[in-house]
Amino acid sequence: MVSNDNLKKLTNELLQLSRYAEEQFEQVKSTKAEVDFLTVVKPFVNLVKGKSEIWAENTKQWIIDNKPRNVHVKQIDSTVENLQLVSVQAFFPSTSRTRFINYIRSIDYVLNSVLKMKANPKE
Repeated sequence: MVSNDNLKKLTNELLQLSRYAEEQFEQVKSTKAEVDFLTVVKPFVNLVKGKSEIWAENTKQWIIDNKPRNVHVKQIDSTVENLQLVSVQAFFPSTSRTRFINYIRSIDYVLNSVLKMKANPKE
């Protein structure tokens, strides 16, 4: 289990990865150019998968231990799934803009809620 500071750091890293995915999506959408799967997409997907799984395991344990009112285990599972989806979809111009943006908003909401929860555990 990671410390609270490390969990906060990991949450911020996932927010940065979400931003990066969003930037890649906008770039790919505007240029309509697909990138190489093995050299660009796969390493990013693996990075997101690794960090998100560690984050989920530790955040779920924190939720079980502290029982915050506004963040639940199911949200953590959904966020990991959404992060992994956008990490792939960000690189393909055929991805639906509306769906992608909705995934990003959902990810950001939960990650920011976790950061807020860490600052004020009883909210």
